[in-house]
This record gives sequence, C-alpha cells and structure tokens, in this order.
Amino acid sequence: METTDTAKPTVDALKAFLRGEISAVESYDYVLEHIRRHECRSILEECRRSHDARARRLTQEIERRCTPASAGSGLWGSLAKWYEQSAMALGDDKAVAALESGERRGLLQYENSPKTLDAEAVRLIETELLPLQRITHGAMVALEKSFW
Repeated sequence: METTDTAKPTVDALKAFLRGEISAVESYDYVLEHIRRHECRSILEECRRSHDARARRLTQEIERRCTPASAGSGLWGSLAKWYEQSAMALGDDKAVAALESGERRGLLQYENSPKTLDAEAVRLIETELLPLQRITHGAMVALEKSFW
C-alpha cells in the first residue's frame, strides 16, 4: 500500500486538506444563514455540498489508512469563521469575496500539495479533489463578479 517513508506525511497532508474542507463547509453554512441576496443561494449551496462531499471522501481515505480523521476545522476554521463574520457584517459582496479568497487558498493548497504524498494520495488529489476545487473556485469568481 504505502511505504513508511510516505505514510505519516501523506496522512498528515490528507488531514490538513480535511480541516480545510471542514472549514469551507462551516464558512458556507455561515454565509448561507446570513446572506441577504437570495439569488446567490443555489450557487452557495452547491459549493457547500461539494466541500462536504470532499470532506467525506477525505475522511474515508484517512480512515482507510487506519487513522482517525480530524473532527473539526482546527485553528484555520476559527480564523475563517471570524473572517466570514467580519465580511458578512460589511455586506453580501464582502462575504462572497471572502469565500472566493478561501476557494483560491484551497486551490493553491491542492495544486501545491506536498511532494511527500504517496501515489494513491496524488491520484486522489489530481482526479477527484483538485477538479472539484477548480469548479467551486470558478463559481465564486463568477459570483463575485456578479456584484460588480
């Protein structure tokens, strides 16, 4: 399955990706609860579902490797929640801009995934997670432009 040289770094990286996905779900939940521009809801809900599916897929992969998955979003989740709350207070456009920023950050994380990942994890990122991240990032870029 994997060598001991890549086992821990791979699981650590997968757990970091999982925390990011959980944080994204939490951010979308917050914005969906507070957004005033209701025509944005379907796009936001679709992105939220995509991140939730990725979190479930990462959990499955981590647990397949006989390691417990992260239960929460960690410090990044707390920072993201504060950032979303601050942006939401400034208006829907700022909240969407904050989501786009998070999507861009997630895209960069997947694109620059650690070189220590094993082949299975690389395949998971390249064939499943990264393509979905590109879609949600593109959706937020388009939604952000609709506010201009």
